Amino acid sequence: MGVDYLIDHPCKVKDTLSGDRMIAMIKQRNRGLAIINLMATDGMSEADALNSMIKVQALDGTHQEMRKVSEVLHDTSCLDQLQVNCKSCPASHGEPFGCYRWISYPLSAKAEDWLAYLSKKSAVKGPPRSKSLIFIQEQELDGGRVTGMRTSGPEYFEIRKPRKIVVGGTPFNLKYVNTDQVLNLLFGFERVKSAHALMLLHLSGGLTLQDKEPARGSYEFLTKKTDETGEIKWFVYNLPEAPSDDLSTRNLKEYFKAIFIAYKLDDDLLVNLVS
Repeated sequence: MGVDYLIDHPCKVKDTLSGDRMIAMIKQRNRGLAIINLMATDGMSEADALNSMIKVQALDGTHQEMRKVSEVLHDTSCLDQLQVNCKSCPASHGEPFGCYRWISYPLSAKAEDWLAYLSKKSAVKGPPRSKSLIFIQEQELDGGRVTGMRTSGPEYFEIRKPRKIVVGGTPFNLKYVNTDQVLNLLFGFERVKSAHALMLLHLSGGLTLQDKEPARGSYEFLTKKTDETGEIKWFVYNLPEAPSDDLSTRNLKEYFKAIFIAYKLDDDLLVNLVS
């Protein structure tokens, strides 16, 4: 269970299955394979594991149902044939169905501390780094579903109260945003389009714009854009993992990188805040 996201890049897989069906199949297949691995660890035979019953989301997305593991793997076997199309796809990052990823629940306190750090640094740096924070205040984003999920129980967030971030004001009248509002901006829109993506990339601190093409090996991701005046800018993106990153922080960094890939390809990023 987590936040699902998909780079909406056209491909044969989505033409064959649709994005929603592809995601449902991947989830079913991953669930079936996880059960087989778990039961093998417990000493169960492969035949018994394949005949065991598991609860999975129906491929039409309307309900959950009990299925044999063997049936789940059979019904999703077309993924084996389709994944060859991912090898040369610019949205897959060289991985089978790499255009689709997810952020696992619960989101850790360490990950929220990292988001709060990014927000504080953005506030100090000012525009364009702080455009996300300005947008949150101008649009009066209040946390939306994120706040409701946090108060419903510990399965979604490790901490029960969002981190507060000073983003401006005076010593006697400080202005704040909190990580519920930042997460709302990250995940509260079904489609992350170009302008929204650019705000989030600046917030992450990984984006720099350069007048000349950077040297090979100096970046993780790169794209060239021409503005309305004809001026060329190189968009360089680096957001490396740190040894101290936990799973949630790594998930968030992967999400920002997917935003950059979608921005580079002029595609939307589709987001489903599953609750």
